[in-house]
Amino acid sequence: MRVLRNSETATRLLDPSEDNAAPYELFFKELMVDPSVKQRLHEVFAMKDLRYPMGGGAESGGPELLGRAAPDFTVRSSRGGTRLALLQHSGRATFVHGVNCDAETQQVRRWRDRVDIIETQTALPDGLAGMLIRPDGYIAWARNTQQACRSEELKAALHTWFGSAVRTAGADRPDAADADPVAL
Repeated sequence: MRVLRNSETATRLLDPSEDNAAPYELFFKELMVDPSVKQRLHEVFAMKDLRYPMGGGAESGGPELLGRAAPDFTVRSSRGGTRLALLQHSGRATFVHGVNCDAETQQVRRWRDRVDIIETQTALPDGLAGMLIRPDGYIAWARNTQQACRSEELKAALHTWFGSAVRTAGADRPDAADADPVAL
């Protein structure tokens, strides 16, 4: 419904006919010169202002980005860099972490059939140490650099969004994960 409303609004605003001259001028000559208006409209039309309730967000001392669209940034490693958005083209979930927490990485490896693991040397945006991104680009779990490892909360988010973990012999052993993290 929201997308339809935004589309209809944009169509009406972009109509340069005589009947629409006053709103057209107000919008483009007065409002769109204000950077905060441009930013807000970008967020609304790109649906970046949308925040899904995930629990553990800023209202409870957690990361501000939790439940929001993941920001695009360059993910770097010793092999070079690429944009996060390009790494999400597989349509799978993505776990990105910069500050290492082996317990979290091992937890995610249990969902390796549905979640790509990306280790980066790049500082993550907004002070994040790690984030689990749903296939639609929204952050389902996140940890700030000030927070200790939260592997049990990560496990709960993985189970909520992606079902049960892969069950293989010795899957809980750290050396049993046969899928290496994506190293860029």
